[in-house]
Amino acid sequence: MSQLKHKPEVYETAKKRARARIKGMTEDDIAARYPWPQDKPSLKTKAKSLAAAGKQVLRDITRHKRSPLAPRKEARRRQAICDGCEFYKNRRCTQCGCVMPAKVRLAHSFCPIGKWDTDMVSVIIPARNELYLARTIESLQTTAKGPIEVLVFFDSWEIYIEVRDQVAEMPGVSCWYNQGEAVGIRAGSNFLAERALGKYLFRVDGHCSFSEGWDLPLKNSAEPMAVVVPSMRVLNAETWEAERESHDYYYMDRDYRYQAFKGVKYPGRGGVIEIMAFIGAAWFCRKATWEALGGYDEKFYHWGESGIEWSLKTWLNGGRLLLDKRAWFAHLFRPKFPYQLNGNKVKSNRADIREHFKNYQGRRSIDWLVKKFKPLPGWHDKALN
Repeated sequence: MSQLKHKPEVYETAKKRARARIKGMTEDDIAARYPWPQDKPSLKTKAKSLAAAGKQVLRDITRHKRSPLAPRKEARRRQAICDGCEFYKNRRCTQCGCVMPAKVRLAHSFCPIGKWDTDMVSVIIPARNELYLARTIESLQTTAKGPIEVLVFFDSWEIYIEVRDQVAEMPGVSCWYNQGEAVGIRAGSNFLAERALGKYLFRVDGHCSFSEGWDLPLKNSAEPMAVVVPSMRVLNAETWEAERESHDYYYMDRDYRYQAFKGVKYPGRGGVIEIMAFIGAAWFCRKATWEALGGYDEKFYHWGESGIEWSLKTWLNGGRLLLDKRAWFAHLFRPKFPYQLNGNKVKSNRADIREHFKNYQGRRSIDWLVKKFKPLPGWHDKALN
């Protein structure tokens, strides 16, 4: 029953329903003939919805530099979906609180329960001796609102055989095996991306958990030639809960290594903003963007600096790197790796990547990127500390 109080129409409806029961009408007939009157949104609620819509329009204009309005055909399609939705009451969505005839017209709005968008996300996981891989996949599948597929590359898997076999039996998961020498995340990710069927790709580590509905805002932000990074938190492996927020705002130092801005507050903290670099643990883009940027460069050592590689590759080829705080993943920072790495190759890999991008011939230059995010510690006189 509606929570209306002291309204005559409620009491009048209650009387009619009582008389109908005395006459022997069924409950279904009573509900159809004498429905409870619905709450109407207050002026305060309408004002909040209007303000939220205004912020959305402003964000779309500045973010996408094009009309914030969706084509009429798309707006009509969205409205038709809302008309048949159980959460649509009095032209408002009870899930997000928005006035839907206005929201459906905004190009970059999204349904909070995923009914507007049916495009699939292909989650690609290059995995090697991952103890928490099954829990990672379970988190992905139970929190996504739209359709996803999970693709796993078992790379020279030597321990935790029971976890590997458990993952291979999970529904919605496709697996490939490399029984020889490890090829690493670069080759493994490229292998999986070629076989992905989704419109979007989500490259994640095999030891993470994810926020409810993570796929919806990431799809919303993944414009062509954009790489999107969800906010990062620290995962407690025992409780499988996010303990606290981690760093989100990274830059690249003069040695071409990512560093965290510490104690710096950025504008748009609760939404979507541009960032200079990311660490590479979880990131999202369109498959067409992945293909346009050429995937991972396999000439580098198979581990290390993958985030810097993709940060620079994206910016210098005319794309954008975005942090979307509306979605998060919790990452397990392990005390040691469950496999061996060649320390000399890791060290030389950083030098190789630095030299590669110093001489990179793209649409933009390193100087352009450094100037865009000025001031940067170590790059400029007035550096942030």
